[in-house]
Amino acid sequence: MTVNAFDSDLAQLQNQLAQAIVTGHESPELMQSLHPCGNFLSATAALNIYKGGYPARLIDSLASTYEAIHKILGDELFFILCRRFISTHPSQSYNLSDYGSQLSIFLESETMLKEKFPFLPELANFEWHFQHTFHLKPDPLISLPEDRLRAVNGLSVLAFTPTLQLFSFTHATYSVWKARHGSDCLPNFRYREFLLMYKVDSHLIKTLLISEPQMQILNRLMQGMTVEQSLVADEGAEDLNEQAITALFSLLISHHLINEIKAG
Repeated sequence: MTVNAFDSDLAQLQNQLAQAIVTGHESPELMQSLHPCGNFLSATAALNIYKGGYPARLIDSLASTYEAIHKILGDELFFILCRRFISTHPSQSYNLSDYGSQLSIFLESETMLKEKFPFLPELANFEWHFQHTFHLKPDPLISLPEDRLRAVNGLSVLAFTPTLQLFSFTHATYSVWKARHGSDCLPNFRYREFLLMYKVDSHLIKTLLISEPQMQILNRLMQGMTVEQSLVADEGAEDLNEQAITALFSLLISHHLINEIKAG
């Protein structure tokens, strides 16, 4: 047998093994090719070890990423949800921390869960982004000179630290997430919350609640609009009062979130 033929047969065997572990159904060709070492186990018994280990590791990964959802649902309901998700979303990466990005979308179709916990999809989305941000390489926070900051005018365009993210929640999802290490009582979630998040260093992620008008301004600034354009309120939106605007810019400066100011 040539090296290329051997590599082809090995790749085919590996693919058959992966399919058997993921789907639970093994081909006759695979079973004929499996020869466990030591003759302590049959091919079926050896394969079943891998079949059991695969979902267990994925469930552990999901529990690590979606800590708040696990706490809210409890072990039994969370594990049922995980098994349902795993059955339709096999892992596509060798890195377990990459698994589960589609859970927020999956939860949109879980009608019974959404009726009781309507915040679950956006909570899953936030928990995924929090975990992903934790593994990002932090960018140094820049302290711009005061004369640069005083030079900001209506035509200025601001650039921000790359890890800065905004979340507009239809429920008090952040408060629910913060309560994950507290009591089993679910906090009131029937109001909206607006949040910014960024990575400070390799061990710290900062989260700050802001108001809806502040969210509107910051979202426009991050899209590359000028300061003047960003301060125009949307039709029907809450007025952008001077106090909220001042507080937002003070926050951006004190937390060193502005990386660059492009002069207007």
